[in-house]
Amino acid sequence: MHDHALNVFETLCRGYRFSELAFFMSRIPELLVLRKAKELCVAVNEIAASLPVSEQAVFSVQARRAALSTPSNISEGRSGSTKTYIRYLTIAMGSNAELHTQLELARELGWGDARKITGALKLSDEVGKMLNGLISALRRRLPNP
Repeated sequence: MHDHALNVFETLCRGYRFSELAFFMSRIPELLVLRKAKELCVAVNEIAASLPVSEQAVFSVQARRAALSTPSNISEGRSGSTKTYIRYLTIAMGSNAELHTQLELARELGWGDARKITGALKLSDEVGKMLNGLISALRRRLPNP
């Protein structure tokens, strides 16, 4: 399996300059965290849509907003400088933390499918760790003041 993966990688890399490959490889962590944040957003929307109307009013708007904010800030910050990007990633971390708390409360209050909520909490943990790692890596790139 390892040899097959290496062959696929070599095929994909053929024809690219090293600088182009280095740029692509440097973006892999941000692409992974963006994918996970989008996956979390979809999961939260599925949970919110499955709630009874009385619980949707309380949970749905706030949780959906926080879930949507996380991938949006990851994407939006990428268009600026490294310092700006870190600021947007920090905002995304805050939105993810807010969402995590809302999911914990939903589970404790017995709202929605506990398995789906637990799955969303695990995704939220992954997104938080990935954001933290990406922010740390970007901070190391900044010049020392």
